[in-house]
Amino acid sequence: MKTLKDKNKTKGFTLIELMIVIAIIGVLTTVAVPMYQDYTVRSKVAASMSAVNSVKFIAAETFARSGIFPDAGNENYGLPAKEVYADELISSIDMLASGAIQMVYKKLGENFGESDSATFTPTITGGMLRWSCLISNADIQAYFPSNCKQESSTEGPPEETESTDS
Repeated sequence: MKTLKDKNKTKGFTLIELMIVIAIIGVLTTVAVPMYQDYTVRSKVAASMSAVNSVKFIAAETFARSGIFPDAGNENYGLPAKEVYADELISSIDMLASGAIQMVYKKLGENFGESDSATFTPTITGGMLRWSCLISNADIQAYFPSNCKQESSTEGPPEETESTDS
């Protein structure tokens, strides 16, 4: 036999339980969204590095053939115009004096400006070609590999990384 008490028993969540769940979701969202945005910008920067690696290879090959780095300009390395490299991540890749490569980024995230760039400079050390990396804006430092430094804050030579493409 059912009692009157059993009929009045409701099923479901109380208002307090629902508010607690919404509060937990809110806290998780405030942490997760910025982390995801940083992750997507880091992945875009990593993808852009593959574009510059092909140019590094051509610069290293040009140096190996002639023993010197030609004057500034993509045409001196047999590369297309700097704007040809433009895609959804980068505005241009340009060969500078002494074999340096400048990659100008598009606005990849909140901290990126339209003219932020990374400059890769070759040095010959012990018969090996090594590439150092300098970035133009301290606000985007966290999105780059640890060997990239901000231009104005470097003291002495930048860290060097071995090139795998020479």
